[in-house]
Amino acid sequence: MYLHLFTQANLLCSFQKRASGILLLLFWSSIVLGQHFSFKNYTVRDGLPSANIYDLEQDEDGFIWISTEAGLCKFDGHSFQKNPISSLKSKEIVNIYKDSKHDLWFNDLANDVYCYKNDSIQEFDLSSFHGFRYLVDIQEDHNGDFWLLSTGDSGAARVVLEKNKDNASLEDFGKKSFWGKNTFLKNQNQSLILSRFGLNIINTDSIQYVPFEKKWKAPIGTTNILMPNKEDILVYFHNQLYFFSLKDYTFRPAFKEWEHLYQKGINYLSTDRSNNIWVTTVDGVVLLQQKDQSYTVKKLLEGKFIGLVFQDRDDNYWITSQKDGLFFLPSLEISSYKNPNFSIASAITTDNKNNIIIGAANSWLTILNPDLQAIVDQKIQSSDKYIYDLLYTEENYLTILCSDKIINWNPEKGETVFTDGSYKTGSYDTNSRLWYGGSSHLGYFEQKNRKHIGKKRTYAVLAQNEQSIFFGTVEGLYHYDGATLKAYLPNLIKADIRDIAITADSTFFLATHDKGVYILKEDKIIHHFTNQKVLNAELCKKVIVQDTIAWIATNNGLHKFNLNTQTFQIITADNGLADNEINDITRKEDDIIVATNKGISIFNQALDVGSTSPKMYLKSVKVQERDTTLQSYYELPFSQNNIKIEYSGLTFQNAGEIQYEHQLKGLQQDWIFSNINIAQYPALPAGNYTFLVRAKTHNSDWSKPLEVDFRIKPPFYQTYWFYGLMALLSLFIFYFINAELQRRNNVRQQMENYQLVALRAQMNPHFLFNALNSIQEFIVQQDKRTANRYLTQFSSLMRNILTMSDQDHISLAQEIDTLNLYLSLESMRFDDSFNYSITIDPSFDPSLVDIPPMLVQPYVENAIKHGLHHKKGQKQLAISFNKRENYLICIIEDNGIGRKRSKEINQINKQLYTSKAMQLTEKRLNLLNIAHKKSLNVQIEDLYNLQSQPQGTKIVLNILTKTI
Repeated sequence: MYLHLFTQANLLCSFQKRASGILLLLFWSSIVLGQHFSFKNYTVRDGLPSANIYDLEQDEDGFIWISTEAGLCKFDGHSFQKNPISSLKSKEIVNIYKDSKHDLWFNDLANDVYCYKNDSIQEFDLSSFHGFRYLVDIQEDHNGDFWLLSTGDSGAARVVLEKNKDNASLEDFGKKSFWGKNTFLKNQNQSLILSRFGLNIINTDSIQYVPFEKKWKAPIGTTNILMPNKEDILVYFHNQLYFFSLKDYTFRPAFKEWEHLYQKGINYLSTDRSNNIWVTTVDGVVLLQQKDQSYTVKKLLEGKFIGLVFQDRDDNYWITSQKDGLFFLPSLEISSYKNPNFSIASAITTDNKNNIIIGAANSWLTILNPDLQAIVDQKIQSSDKYIYDLLYTEENYLTILCSDKIINWNPEKGETVFTDGSYKTGSYDTNSRLWYGGSSHLGYFEQKNRKHIGKKRTYAVLAQNEQSIFFGTVEGLYHYDGATLKAYLPNLIKADIRDIAITADSTFFLATHDKGVYILKEDKIIHHFTNQKVLNAELCKKVIVQDTIAWIATNNGLHKFNLNTQTFQIITADNGLADNEINDITRKEDDIIVATNKGISIFNQALDVGSTSPKMYLKSVKVQERDTTLQSYYELPFSQNNIKIEYSGLTFQNAGEIQYEHQLKGLQQDWIFSNINIAQYPALPAGNYTFLVRAKTHNSDWSKPLEVDFRIKPPFYQTYWFYGLMALLSLFIFYFINAELQRRNNVRQQMENYQLVALRAQMNPHFLFNALNSIQEFIVQQDKRTANRYLTQFSSLMRNILTMSDQDHISLAQEIDTLNLYLSLESMRFDDSFNYSITIDPSFDPSLVDIPPMLVQPYVENAIKHGLHHKKGQKQLAISFNKRENYLICIIEDNGIGRKRSKEINQINKQLYTSKAMQLTEKRLNLLNIAHKKSLNVQIEDLYNLQSQPQGTKIVLNILTKTI
């Protein structure tokens, strides 16, 4: 209950706005109730915290601050920023006040008072003032003191705050109540406060109180409406308006002839910069619009509980309400008429009495007098048929071209149907002959007899005389000379023509469906305006030319083209039109009238919708996709070179049509055009940059650029210390590589030397002597065939060894071939007393595998000499080759006496000889492992039988190979 009463009292008493003006005295007046304006309504669907609004103010930067039942918000024309000051104790702010230094003041339901300056909050504690009850207003007097007006236990109280100090003083005025709408009127010497009990005159060092003779039972609502004699103030109480005399402190009724418009309850009074008076009520707004020495009265937003009307710095009007959100009115210069019987006004014209004739999409016909009062308002057909065109004749007939027929209509004589058919446009020539265009035909009527002259879908007709008729068709422009219909300039214009206009100097204007507007003179195109250049749309429906101004109706607003300056202005719903979809245009004296999909709009032809440029501000700067504190200069490490900048242009007209250009100096030389308000640079090189962004609307110049400076520090590898470190590291690497190369050369050279030595050592003298002795023995025994075979194999073995002596790698097939020769000779030398075998895994081709030369032979020789030589009985030697990934596995297994017994025999026989071939082979392996990082390894295993007696030796070679 308390909240409801307070909310209503707040709307009645707390919406004080500072508007000044001098009003002319009334000599005569009129009331116009059919004329309205087109409002834009912001609700919770658009981002408002609540549709119940308490107060509203504009800050120095241009933002609109709005206090609602659900919290405070700030509006930039695009979006509502909720809870813009997080440090406020309460979300329910009921009053907003801007002082002379442009700081904002707030108070909430708990009587907490805040001053907001330079993005910081100063709070004033009023808890010690027990008589301070409900705070209803904040004001600044001529001395710079701030008054917090409240109802109190004894009637009223005031708190005077000294700004920027925490202390405050309380004065209780008792019966000198300040309760009510205590508006200040101030000048250099004094301030005046009017209340329900009397007048308070605040001087520099004193306060004078003048009580009223009559104590009003209801609160008085006042505003800064000072009448021309500077002795009267316009006030209200008991839902009536009064003039209060500053001369004798008496009240007298004001504007009694209109009190029926606001008798349900007045909430607020204000004036604007054009000296219009706004009276907000529980049932809409009453506008006393000044014109010359009179007022025209309009009732707006009927049925809405309206709080206050605020005029911003760009002359836009903001109207608050309870439950219905915020209403935005961009201009009082564009009036609208809306008929509940139809929505789409499809055609429009005027008659010889300056009445406005409206045809609708549902066969509704409305005729308005100059005061926009309906004198005809009826449906001309039972079915809903589209009225495409209206032609008023000098005989007071109205020709109505519909989607199913042509009607000749006279309000006094009734209507006459010409003929059935689908008609879209018409034009009378100088002999009153009607030329028409329709869905499939074009032609004329001769005494109401239709004569087709072509089969083309036609939207525009311009009849100059019987020998010069122009038709705008979907195939282009056509001309009829009285005998022949021909395409006009077919090689010049190929477009769907929707309207034709011609000036006195024979300049043609052609509105097209999808190619903008052509301007022709002497059969040449002198201008072609498209959406890519200046138009806001490409679908152009109608065009009229008046003196030096061409008016172009499009699907996205009305375009005003000045022929002298070659400049455009675009008038849209954001400027006050009923809708952006314009269907037709006509003139009425100095007024332009447009038919839209939501009624008609009327304005003076001199209307100038040029607006101030949007004011640029930063919304966010993200580094590596993280928000930062907004600042004008950023110095960032190279690892944080992903920059995303969100900006916005502050404007309330055409806010949805803002165009942006941005540039990053240091990276870009040209401006980059954009329709979005985000610029991102994901990988900026090191360097210094200046980000520039500017904005404009259709009817403004480019704004002053917003600037943000960035410095991306170079990465560590581009710093001087890093260069020095790299130089030292390069020297070290050079030294290391050089040393490594030398080491590898030494290794290679040693390997080559050891290879040659090993090859020579492998054919040891014993082998050579034994081989020669065997050959000699075969010769002595006259076994020439065996001696010859032995000698042949011996020479083949020598040849293989010499061939491999200068190669780093040979194929496994060559190695096996050499082993076969060697083992064959050894077997013959030992009278074939041992058997040997060489097996190869069939899963790989030995000719495609490379190994170091003569790597296996020394181990085979060792097995024969030390393992099998002293063996009694059958001697066996098995050699196998297998492949596992990149390794060749060679297994050499004998059934000899074993290493332990061989060593004992050598000691008994005092044979201290150690195989040079084995020693050299071990060194080769070490060098290969050093050069190729562990590419070979050898495993030797002694074999035993079940009785743990030596049974032979097993050698496993793991050789890293490369495939040919």
